[in-house]
Amino acid sequence: MKKKIFSMLLSGVMIMSTAAVSVSANDDECHPGRLHNVEYVKYDDTHHYKVCTIDGCTYKTSVEECRGGYADCLNRAMCEVCKKDYGDYSHPLFYKKNDDNTTHTASCNRTFCSYTKKEYCTYKDGECEFCHREQPEVDILKTVDEILNKKSGQTLVVYPNKTIIPKEYLEAAIKSKASFYVNYGEYEWELSNVTSARDTDISIKEDMNYIVEQSLFKSLKGDNSNVIRIVQDGNLGFKGVLRYKLDKKYADKYINLYYYNSGTKKLELKGSAEISAYGYTYLTFTHGGVYVLNITDKAAAKGFVEDFSAGESATVVEGTLPVSISPAVTEAPSQTEAASNPATGNSAVALVAIPVAIAAAAIISKKR
Repeated sequence: MKKKIFSMLLSGVMIMSTAAVSVSANDDECHPGRLHNVEYVKYDDTHHYKVCTIDGCTYKTSVEECRGGYADCLNRAMCEVCKKDYGDYSHPLFYKKNDDNTTHTASCNRTFCSYTKKEYCTYKDGECEFCHREQPEVDILKTVDEILNKKSGQTLVVYPNKTIIPKEYLEAAIKSKASFYVNYGEYEWELSNVTSARDTDISIKEDMNYIVEQSLFKSLKGDNSNVIRIVQDGNLGFKGVLRYKLDKKYADKYINLYYYNSGTKKLELKGSAEISAYGYTYLTFTHGGVYVLNITDKAAAKGFVEDFSAGESATVVEGTLPVSISPAVTEAPSQTEAASNPATGNSAVALVAIPVAIAAAAIISKKR
């Protein structure tokens, strides 16, 4: 009986082994009957993929995120899959307020580590989340003077008064035709083409999914759909390019922007933009309100579409649609929307010197 059981188990192992060789051989005709000789290759600082090193073999896997391991002050984490360092160092930080009332210094708490970095304070509910400095009142007159006298090519970063952009800033921009960046800490806006002025609150409220009918999400494909609300509703009176941070795991995917029309209870596709390797995306707005950010492997629209007036977009998503959106695009001259972001050297959201272009915009035919 024992011999019979052993014989059955051995047969099963041989069948499984033969199947594995057969499947592997079918993966590439360059070396039939041979298993792939796999080697891991770094894709970027946080991702890897694997290839076969046998001459002539084209076997290659899709890009995967590095995972596992532990980072500290001296060593980055080692990926448990590709066995290579990835990601950032990890420091137990303490924060010291600086004398300029807008920045703090983050330093490692370990005596042997010299890591230190100057950062802008990131305010939430009137207090910096890190050094706990109370958010100061801005010097409105000084900022107005900077906007009026902004030189060509100069990068001007201003700070809202709590969350409100004073109308004086916008009045100055109308006179000087200047553009400037508004730093909200965790995200940033570039304001340009200012045509009207009023006290304006374009802060972002996140995780607002409960505002949108849940049936509408069933029509969207992708890994994630999140709802944000730009506090200032209606026409903003300028073009605003929002620099928004997403998780780095969405790098090289696309974010599709939908406006939620509360009157019709429908989603209106505004366009798509690629997510950078660091998880940032740039979205153009001329109107405030409620928007859905939908992340997919492929763009739902061809290029980023300039934000229309509320209710003017052609591609409308209804809750009853059973399939993904594939908007019809009319023939129109292409246009480029560039959101340049020169390095400031000390942004709270780690500004990098990456001129960003939201390019090849295609205009979607307007709704009746």
